[in-house]
Amino acid sequence: ALSFVVLLGYGLPRATANSKILNFVSNTSSLSYFIIFGDVNWIFGIIMIAGQFVGATLGAKMVIEKGTKIIKPAVVLVCFLMSISILLKINI
Repeated sequence: ALSFVVLLGYGLPRATANSKILNFVSNTSSLSYFIIFGDVNWIFGIIMIAGQFVGATLGAKMVIEKGTKIIKPAVVLVCFLMSISILLKINI
């Protein structure tokens, strides 16, 4: 979502919607690969599907009700936390 905003100049609601589409495509591709090679943990997969559904539903409702006031800080916070997580995992 951040890339859509910064690089393409999209508004945050449109950027978030487009990133959801890309996320869905990458998840579907990954699932197809693991099904083909018979390496799927179905229990974790079902839990992940349920979590994705709940998160996407709550996120969409939040954008509709509160607009970008809540989304901008959330996107920045998540990007910051992911960056810290990646930096902590690097063995220098």
